[in-house]
Amino acid sequence: MADDIRDSLEIRPVTPANLEQFNDLLAYVFQVTAKEVEESGYEDGELERAKRPVLEKSDVIGWWQGDELISQLAIYPCRVNIHGKLYDMAGLTGVGTYPEYAGHGLMHDLVKIGLSHMRDHHQWISYLYPYSIPFYRKKLGDHVRPPDVRREGHPTAQGRQFVARSRGAAGNR
Repeated sequence: MADDIRDSLEIRPVTPANLEQFNDLLAYVFQVTAKEVEESGYEDGELERAKRPVLEKSDVIGWWQGDELISQLAIYPCRVNIHGKLYDMAGLTGVGTYPEYAGHGLMHDLVKIGLSHMRDHHQWISYLYPYSIPFYRKKLGDHVRPPDVRREGHPTAQGRQFVARSRGAAGNR
């Protein structure tokens, strides 16, 4: 692929009208097959319909080559309670780039635009919903941390256990 590939691309919003391409990119990036979706209990088309609210409630941006979506990032507005105080927060989800477009800084650009958007909306806190903590730790270093769970039965205790299993499987600490 030529170094000038970016000249043929543009960044623009991903809207509910782009639901099929949004879902196709996610399915490819995360290697989710129709059989796996069916075996997990979703009925035909149910998972695709479940993703529509992400496009309706989030600010989703993507790199496009003509009418083809090739890279995307969704910023999902939320609120988070930290020590009894509510803060605006942005959840990052729906992150992905087709492999033939990797290595051109496309996701880097989307994240920079996303951070600027979050700053403009006073979302000083962001949660990334990672599919693989070791992958993101490799990319982002110690900025990716499991929740600090100090008491038994805390709702995030399962997440911490998942992180511990992930670390063990990946050979980290």
